[in-house]
Amino acid sequence: MYDLLLCREVSPIYKLKDSYRRAMTYQNVAIRIPTEYGPVEIPDPDGKVFSFLKLLDGNNRKEDLSRLLSISDSDVESGIRTLLHFRLLECPEPDKEKDALTARELLRYKNNLSYFSLYETETESRFTFQSRLKSATVAILGLGGGSVIGAWLASMGIGRIIGVDYDVVEIGNLNRQMLYTEADVGRLKTEVVKERLSMLNSDTVVETLNQKVDSSKSILPIIREADVVVGAIDWPLLYGPRYVNTACLLENKPLFFAGLRHGSAFIHRILPYETGCADCFWLTAMRSNESTLSFVNDVINGAHTPQINPAFAPNIAMLTSLVGSEIAKFIAKHSPLFPKSYTRIRLHDTELSHHEVPRLSDCPSCGSHSYKPNEPPDLTILKSLTNPR
Repeated sequence: MYDLLLCREVSPIYKLKDSYRRAMTYQNVAIRIPTEYGPVEIPDPDGKVFSFLKLLDGNNRKEDLSRLLSISDSDVESGIRTLLHFRLLECPEPDKEKDALTARELLRYKNNLSYFSLYETETESRFTFQSRLKSATVAILGLGGGSVIGAWLASMGIGRIIGVDYDVVEIGNLNRQMLYTEADVGRLKTEVVKERLSMLNSDTVVETLNQKVDSSKSILPIIREADVVVGAIDWPLLYGPRYVNTACLLENKPLFFAGLRHGSAFIHRILPYETGCADCFWLTAMRSNESTLSFVNDVINGAHTPQINPAFAPNIAMLTSLVGSEIAKFIAKHSPLFPKSYTRIRLHDTELSHHEVPRLSDCPSCGSHSYKPNEPPDLTILKSLTNPR
């Protein structure tokens, strides 16, 4: 008999998340629980559900709930399944991933863990999400606004960051690139970023390379090392981002572009051969917008005169924080990404709009053809495809 008791499976202890326990209300024979995805309302004419929720305090197993409420095991199971569906319960076995974090990290990221607790499921705890960040490598191409993205990533606990740039800090950078100071003017951005990010989080491995992005081939070894790539370069004009785009396609690496255009900011999420790539974007834009076609023509003819960068510190902070949030969601998988692959932020009122960049079958970089170019096709080739076949 003793052996049989030892072999009997012990049911897990389920607990209603503390934030929901504090926020739930019972009025007009219904329970209302505000959540991240909207309020959950549960009809409860006799108050039994409310009593059930109150007993989910981390002290009772399923059989205890059946006994205390005088309800069947199947009713308890049904209630638990419903609450798990709405992510209202803590993970019943949170310690499985906890060992991946040191005591120092548990203290450092306690507020991360509090945030992640909102998204716990039956199989993924708050520690699961944080340990995924710790295990990830993110490459940042361009350390202007990209340096600010690097700061967000180091702060949240990304395990390894690879930064690439070839420029020096200029006094004109200081109005929005907050990682740099006046004392850094004239220093290599890569040198300063490595120093500051390491000071910000000594547990994050920071590697920087002082090199130009002048081809896809030049960055393939870097892209190969990364789980996620951030494209924060805009030079050489049009070609710089396209070098990054082609390298990510070749290595099948997810890519997040971020930048500013005409009073707006944008985030373009590229999942190779699933969503539209950078060349898909430019082809689509040239086919629908004469001004874009004119801009590409000017770049081809060498007639485009670069305008003054309209970057303003609060706008850069807003854009880069959204990029950091999307990267965290992509890596940790705690909540859904923006609903479409291209997000536009109007800077004067911060309105977000989401658009799909279609993957085009005739895109010379990621289309339905069988070959994969090693470098982005010349802009004249891209322009020649403006009229769809």
